[in-house]
Amino acid sequence: MALNRFVLFFALPTVLFVFTARADIEDVLNGPFIFAILLGALATGIVALVVVKFVFRRDLAETTFHVFLSIYTNSGYIGIPLFVAAFGADKMLPTIIITTTEPMMFIAVVMLAMERMRYPDKPTLGRIWSVAFMLMKKPMLVVSVLGVVFSAYSIPLPISNGYLLNLLAFSSEPVALFAPGLLLIGHSLLEDLVEIFWFLILKVIVQPVFTFICVTCIFEMDPSWGQSALILASLLIRSSSFVVAQQYGLAVRRNWLWWCCR
Repeated sequence: MALNRFVLFFALPTVLFVFTARADIEDVLNGPFIFAILLGALATGIVALVVVKFVFRRDLAETTFHVFLSIYTNSGYIGIPLFVAAFGADKMLPTIIITTTEPMMFIAVVMLAMERMRYPDKPTLGRIWSVAFMLMKKPMLVVSVLGVVFSAYSIPLPISNGYLLNLLAFSSEPVALFAPGLLLIGHSLLEDLVEIFWFLILKVIVQPVFTFICVTCIFEMDPSWGQSALILASLLIRSSSFVVAQQYGLAVRRNWLWWCCR
């Protein structure tokens, strides 16, 4: 757990801040790339909705959460180390953008829906505040927004602090890949194999296919950004989905297994 917390609160947030702050704001706000990812995720979510409703027959809350899991990619723990190893640190920006964008879009919408279903009498402003407060507690999201501000106003990082940030940032690659494996100890992966297999189909085949259509037929972008979109679309479930499952009591055991099998 200590290693996992180091990744969550120090290593990955530092990566997001440093590389966002040093990037051009035009690259950070790459509209075609972001919308290709989001549209591919939306199409995948519709497929997941139909299957979970008519095949697995879950209730409304679990159906909503199932759709959320089907489109929420692990661009932080897996995407960032993968891009560093495969393309080098200078090609990390696409995965950083998605690591920032997806929580603001997907977690916010799902949590608002869960708040409405679980607490129907709660005032609307109270629901919005609950969701906003949880998002503000996410270090990777907060530092990413701060990095966008640094990028937009071309604020340079101090040289002395820059060396320290670089050390923390580049520690994320090996540690982020090692930490999730520690969480597998003592857990059986032989339950709910049908749903696990279904999620693998969604994440490895369905979402990449929809994203490929968006990249090649709908939006125009640099080929390297298109390739990055396809890789990110094929990444499996992000660990923070387990936190949301625990908060609302939604398929916690199944979500744990789905996440372990990513």
